[in-house]
Amino acid sequence: MTIQFAFQLLFIGCMVWAAATDLYTFRIFNSLILVLLAAFAVFAAVSVGVLDTLNLASIGWHALAALCAFALFLIFYIIGQMGAGDVKLIGATVLWLGWSKASFDYVLYSLIAGGVLTIMLLIWRRFPLPHALARVRFIKRLHIRRLKTPYGITLGGVAIWASFQAPIFQM
Repeated sequence: MTIQFAFQLLFIGCMVWAAATDLYTFRIFNSLILVLLAAFAVFAAVSVGVLDTLNLASIGWHALAALCAFALFLIFYIIGQMGAGDVKLIGATVLWLGWSKASFDYVLYSLIAGGVLTIMLLIWRRFPLPHALARVRFIKRLHIRRLKTPYGITLGGVAIWASFQAPIFQM
């Protein structure tokens, strides 16, 4: 198993964690963001020092891409359409994907998938919840109209897909 593959598995695990916790708790925990950031720092150090696959300039481009994505989605947080955890997750994800087509696709498809999820939840929440489903705590929470959309579900899923196109994992 290559080092890139091991880090990709870690990245995928973090995205599954993000999707699951957002689905069940409507939160993306800062600890997850810190794991993603720390793991990228370790990966970057290994890539520069041992693998010689990244250099300081390419790491800078990864950081710039993350800051741009974070700033773009911060607007959604400011206008109340997205949670802070979602915005931080997008920034941390784009840090891994870098300034690449994978990042662009991640942002675009996350917006589309998040919109579809929001529309589906808005429609679903207009109908009464069947009694059998009302006993399942997270489904009952998903059905509450005043709660926002748990975008971590789509952000995590799209990030997993994008990781297979990301140059950082292809080296």
